[in-house]
Amino acid sequence: MDLSFRSLFNSFQSLVEDYISIVLKTVSVDVRKVYFRQSLDICVDNNFLSKEFIEKFKPSIKLRNDIAHGYDIPTTDALIDFYKENREVYNKFIIDINEFKNNLDQQELF
Repeated sequence: MDLSFRSLFNSFQSLVEDYISIVLKTVSVDVRKVYFRQSLDICVDNNFLSKEFIEKFKPSIKLRNDIAHGYDIPTTDALIDFYKENREVYNKFIIDINEFKNNLDQQELF
């Protein structure tokens, strides 16, 4: 279970990174040329992600990096506690994606 939950935790950040890469292409931003935290700010400025989501998401970046790079690896219990305390961040991400999708002119993306 430990590895599964850590993998799930990392997968969420990967999902956010993929979404950011897609939406920033619509405003001609090359994500390879900006830091991840800068890309989050650009997403807020362009209404791709809400400031509320970003504020709640940022603490998970350190946790994810600790897991992925083997630094001070948090316990599974700590990750579960983080999830329980920040459950709404996951729902907010889905809301933000849907808002983007509903406002998207498909021709702009491709």
